[in-house]
Amino acid sequence: MKKGLLITLSILILLFLIILLFINHSQNVKKERQWYIGQLHFDFSGEIDSSIFLRKGLGLISFHVTRGNVDRSLESYENKLNDQLESNGNLRFLVFKSKEKIEIEFPMNRPTQYLPGDSICVNTNENHIVIYRNGKEISKVEAIESLRGRPF
Repeated sequence: MKKGLLITLSILILLFLIILLFINHSQNVKKERQWYIGQLHFDFSGEIDSSIFLRKGLGLISFHVTRGNVDRSLESYENKLNDQLESNGNLRFLVFKSKEKIEIEFPMNRPTQYLPGDSICVNTNENHIVIYRNGKEISKVEAIESLRGRPF
């Protein structure tokens, strides 16, 4: 009887510790993603060239910069930030497709949600990305939602 109780108690304590480790890791992942976005200091606008609907809740937006400057060396800056990550395996905010084209992962609920000619404004200091159509805001999300990566 005492042996069974001791085994049960040991298993419960082990499960409790595993749950605590998972919660701690999850919190560290979130904090690190927020830190990553805060280090980028992007503030620019662009015009959407195309959007690709991947699945409900996720798409890719390709755009070119119309205001501000996005230096391609920032891609290597993101690589340096990745070297400092402890809880996230590898993160990426912008993907440079060509000299002019940049791609960003973006929340998307339907294929025609964002159209060529829409404007995209990115400000990582304020942690937001806003999309406008004909001068009217049609979408605003936290920049952290556009990070690609894996938590391990």
